[in-house]
Amino acid sequence: MQISNLEVFLLVAQLKSLSKASKLLHLSQPAVSNKIHLLEEELNTSLFERSPYGVSLTEEGQTVFQYAQEILHTYHQLVETIHPTKQPNKEKLMIGTESMIGSYFLPCKIWSFMDKYPMVEMKIITYDRANLFKELEEHSIDVALVEGAIPSESPFHSQIISTEPVYLAVPNQKKWQNIDVLPLHELYEIEMILPDENTGFRQTVEKALIQQGIQMNKLHIIAETNNVGTMKSLVESGKGVSFMCDTLKNMSHSLEHIKLLKVESLNIKIDYYLVYSSENTNPVLKPFIEELFL
Repeated sequence: MQISNLEVFLLVAQLKSLSKASKLLHLSQPAVSNKIHLLEEELNTSLFERSPYGVSLTEEGQTVFQYAQEILHTYHQLVETIHPTKQPNKEKLMIGTESMIGSYFLPCKIWSFMDKYPMVEMKIITYDRANLFKELEEHSIDVALVEGAIPSESPFHSQIISTEPVYLAVPNQKKWQNIDVLPLHELYEIEMILPDENTGFRQTVEKALIQQGIQMNKLHIIAETNNVGTMKSLVESGKGVSFMCDTLKNMSHSLEHIKLLKVESLNIKIDYYLVYSSENTNPVLKPFIEELFL
């Protein structure tokens, strides 16, 4: 089994598109399709369902997705353990990120960047929102990926890299099957799992709720977590509901277990920002920024 085939598979699964993956990887679409085909032949199963709108994982594909992530993580650890000193003169790039954007947006871009710049060593650290800006001020990180609006008084340069609609994520169970739009007042009647109050994602959601007259202290919040996997698992298992972007939901290994609803009168969109100091002289910062905007 070739590692490169697994890397291509993961990227196609996350982007839900062969053409987008081929563009990021700088490969032809037939070459990407061939790598997927080789992996399917080796595993003797179909990994994707094709449609005019893109591709989606089959049930077997969802299982392979989980294992592929673990295999690649272990593989990269192995390479680093065996050859820790055989990569001289590496440039370093320190990336700080909030939990949501770091879970789905960054991995795809990193694979592409690492292919182009194999001599760059990247370190990615997850922080809460306040500490992200503190780390930038202290030059402990080169760049930050931030969820939600940037303070107008921020001394840093910022660019929007993605805008996502936010929905109410519910377990795909009988109770919710015939509901596509939830009345606003019913938010008070359901148990909720939310990100920590210090995250930009949570602050964006709270602002939208408060603008519609929702009193946050009257919501039944049963858990707070910045771990995206934990949040999805709790929703899938029926422990409660959460707010989630479509992209995050589609990264789940069991897509059929989560349903996204609109909430009456609620139109939440979250901007994800790239933030950095214009005084930063790290030579690999510019190519990294350019990669994010491909």
